[in-house]
Amino acid sequence: MARVTWLIPDALIVALSPMAVLPPVLLLLYSDRPRSTGLTYLCGWLVGMAAVISAVVLVSPVGQSHAAATSSRLQLGIGIVLVALGVVTWLRRRHYAQATGWLTRLQSASPLVTGVTGLVFAVANPKFILACVAGGVAIDALLTAPTEKAGAIGFFVALAGSTTAAPILAHLVASRYAEKGLERMRHWVQEHTAAITAVTLTAVGTLLIVVAGIPTAAADQVARLQPVVLERFDHDPVAFTEGMFVDGATLYESTGLEGKSELRELDADTGQLRRVVPLPPAYFGEGIADAGAHLWQLTYENGVAIEWDKATLTMLREVPLDGQGWGLCRAGDRLIRSDGSAVLRIHRLDDMRETGTLAVTYNGIRVPGLNSLDCVGNRIWANVFPTDQIIEVDAATGVVTAVVYATGLREAAWHGEAGVLNGIAHLGGPDGNGQFLVTGKYWPAVYRVRFDAATEAEIQVR
Repeated sequence: MARVTWLIPDALIVALSPMAVLPPVLLLLYSDRPRSTGLTYLCGWLVGMAAVISAVVLVSPVGQSHAAATSSRLQLGIGIVLVALGVVTWLRRRHYAQATGWLTRLQSASPLVTGVTGLVFAVANPKFILACVAGGVAIDALLTAPTEKAGAIGFFVALAGSTTAAPILAHLVASRYAEKGLERMRHWVQEHTAAITAVTLTAVGTLLIVVAGIPTAAADQVARLQPVVLERFDHDPVAFTEGMFVDGATLYESTGLEGKSELRELDADTGQLRRVVPLPPAYFGEGIADAGAHLWQLTYENGVAIEWDKATLTMLREVPLDGQGWGLCRAGDRLIRSDGSAVLRIHRLDDMRETGTLAVTYNGIRVPGLNSLDCVGNRIWANVFPTDQIIEVDAATGVVTAVVYATGLREAAWHGEAGVLNGIAHLGGPDGNGQFLVTGKYWPAVYRVRFDAATEAEIQVR
């Protein structure tokens, strides 16, 4: 919900415009078929608005790497333009031409014509296009999952179309009582069109300017990194990697899928497989974390976590696990678990009992899709599903402090079955400045990397 609230100022540009309210009011008051023409007009309006903002989301070149900077700059620019238009409209309000003649012609139009008109009004108004561009870029920049983007588009369209829908729905429910109110609304809107437009443009523009200045400082503090490959060694291309960690010269890896999940022990320097133990056939293996002489392995939706003896790779016990298991890492005397959401779960090291949560935020906005984890000192590194990005998170606050753009690694490892980036294990000391092993699902390689400042070219890759 926190993410879609960023769309409110943009949607209000549309919702508070007289051009959003006046056409449906005229249709309801004077049309021979107010119900059918009102509904088709509303459908056309909503379809047009959804089409414009969806097109912006699809063609936007911004991506998450420029989320804060681009969205803020765009909001600032649109805010300045709207304030300027509002001031000019206010100063010239006494000379404002009441262009309602063409609206009255809608009163005798058929439902098909009013539907097409509603669509045209939505896609041809410059102010509405500006609002959709700002909203669409924000959606594309701040959200990754298609379902999230679709939900945000729906939120924008619903809010932008709320003042258009309100009189139409009121007339459907209680036409006898609504007509007097609609008549008063029509006279008032027509009489004060210029003033309403000026106040709306100025107020919403000012709000956009204020909102645009909020995230900038935080965004500047987020480091942009890219992996530099130091070494590559072979990796089983049929391993559906879900998590891994390094203990000395040993790499422990968990793989997933029902009937194929395993706990693997490999040489951390060469990737050579030493030992492998299958999980029970019904289990879907997930994240894995060190626990001294033992280790913990999550399951996806089986409702249990498994404790293993590291020396013998024998299963010691299963403990109940509430919710899904995705990623797992050890942070001192506690375990950190991801479940695919933006909230990390904190567990006791000895028995996996949950003791708290930590919300992960970038620029004040929650980051969903947290997957494989690696804890290093007071930082948590997390793969972000389904992107090629790894984020560094402050373990105390949940704030994202760095983003790694690792598209190049996935492209280098690509083959027909290769999946998403998933699996990160640090090799360095507790200060977090060491090297990492990185791989993905069905990847034929594990990469030893360090993270350096990203070039602009690397950041542009999505």
